[in-house]
Amino acid sequence: MNSPMLAAAPALPAQTELFVDELLTAIQKPNDLLILDVRNDEEFESWKIESQYTPPTLHIPYFEFLENEQEALEAVPRDRQIVVVCAKGGASDYVVDLLRSRGTHAVNLAGGMVEWGDLYDLRPVVETATYQIYQIDRVARGCVSWLFVSQGKAAIVDPLRYGERYLHFLAESGATLELLLDTHA
Repeated sequence: MNSPMLAAAPALPAQTELFVDELLTAIQKPNDLLILDVRNDEEFESWKIESQYTPPTLHIPYFEFLENEQEALEAVPRDRQIVVVCAKGGASDYVVDLLRSRGTHAVNLAGGMVEWGDLYDLRPVVETATYQIYQIDRVARGCVSWLFVSQGKAAIVDPLRYGERYLHFLAESGATLELLLDTHA
């Protein structure tokens, strides 16, 4: 990912989009962000961005910006950074352009909720010279798996949906998969 991390202070960033891993980093600590969710009511009610420090979320469906642009724009605070999100990143990109044209600190969540739903966060739990333990968190779904690596061999416990992500990590670390355990079967 090649865009800079969003700072918590409301300074208009040069970038117009934010990647999901950058958003995750920003909302794992206290922040001054506001999430503007422009999805329709049904999608908004079904799931939202959540974390330990979830910013307040304002829900204004995209069509409100089309049907009554001025009223919708006036409903968005101008004193903080806004992360605009939709399903895939297209509608929110349009809203970001509107907000930025009036001086609002806004960025588009690249890939929208689809990308947020597919975000895997690999965190080292233990790293020694002889073994490593990693937790893999599918952030938006609350699913967790484990990866154990020792002497070039690996075991995965409760693998998540996208197996190629594990294989990519194993290839980068020079380990081969020896054992796969599923405790949910």
